[in-house]
Amino acid sequence: MADSKIITAATIRHYGSRANGSVRAAQEMRKESQIAPEAAIDARRLSSSELAEYVGASGSTIDRLIKKLGHATGRTGRIYSHPLSRISEYREALGTMRSEAVPVRIATVNFKGGVSKSTLTAHLAYALALKGYRALVVDADPQGSLSTLFGKHPDLDLTENDTLLPYFEGTEETLHYAIKPTELPNLSIIPAQLGLAGADYVIPARQVREADEGFRYFNLLDEGLKTVEGDFDVVLMDCPPSLSYLTSVVARAADGLVIPLRPSMPDFASSAQFLMSFGRYLGEFDQDTRLAKPYAFTKMVITQNRGIKAEIEMEKSIRAAYPGMMLNKDFPHIAAILEAGNFMRTLFDVSRDLVNKTTYERAVSRIAPVFEEIEHLIEDARRMKAEGRLAPRSLTEAELEASEMLSEEASA
Repeated sequence: MADSKIITAATIRHYGSRANGSVRAAQEMRKESQIAPEAAIDARRLSSSELAEYVGASGSTIDRLIKKLGHATGRTGRIYSHPLSRISEYREALGTMRSEAVPVRIATVNFKGGVSKSTLTAHLAYALALKGYRALVVDADPQGSLSTLFGKHPDLDLTENDTLLPYFEGTEETLHYAIKPTELPNLSIIPAQLGLAGADYVIPARQVREADEGFRYFNLLDEGLKTVEGDFDVVLMDCPPSLSYLTSVVARAADGLVIPLRPSMPDFASSAQFLMSFGRYLGEFDQDTRLAKPYAFTKMVITQNRGIKAEIEMEKSIRAAYPGMMLNKDFPHIAAILEAGNFMRTLFDVSRDLVNKTTYERAVSRIAPVFEEIEHLIEDARRMKAEGRLAPRSLTEAELEASEMLSEEASA
């Protein structure tokens, strides 16, 4: 006999409240590493040889720095004694921390959920920060999945005042208020939580209210990032899985776009719809400003490929359909990344107690190539931006007419 129990709103809230208790317990475990990194059991730690490899110095140089900076080598007999934060500290001491005059902004976009947008962005941020880049992560998805991977639970730790929303409302003049530190000194985040969804009401309302003053909502984040990006070499932005006001302000602020795509037919079909809709969407902004917004690159990346025959064949079809648009390397399905996510961490900072050395090294070697490929794109974009090649240019009358015709066809 079927269960005839009636489910009410109160029942649903009760389930959520009960689950939040478990989430809080998991989060408290993670916070131990922030409060007492020397005693943490869930934060990844490095040996002196690993630290030397990350910093790009010899073992003897690291030994001298340990003594000079007065660092303890950890618990008696412990090989892995260095917290990840020490990488940044030693880079600073050696003068090998990056400091670029021209910051580059990358947005991860797709209106289909479950394609590893947030996971890809978080791991890319860590990969770049561990190489010495000063990185800012911007979570523009009200679900806050990206924030969770940095140990900031959207429902338990954050309010809407910690997000982009106050800047969008006009109550904050810069984005400094929203920047939060992470366990790596050169990696920061502007987090998100459910209250950020209010941006899709606040932004259009502000457009109506301030239109006569020349306000253009789609330039909001671009202008906001200009107030803080001097402190960073790269800004990585994660969009919500929709064509929303939030997505539009992120896309307009970006210098390059990365579009994650799973190797499945539903995702393949969705990608075609996304590109057509997204292209029209961006074209409307160009029409409004009579300026063409250029991007250094727009690249699609295969995610979650498990190596099974059906996915391998589908990847071939996708690559054939998008010549020149695909990254050469994938962001594959890796169980260790899922395991790390369960502890609100990435593969790069998850405990050795959870991912052993062999599994870790194999997993990192599988994802490193795609990040190296994106890093090359970032540096190309930096050169283009420095040369002024990413500055908006005036549309010709012929381009405006063509854009208007496409918009009319789309709405017909």
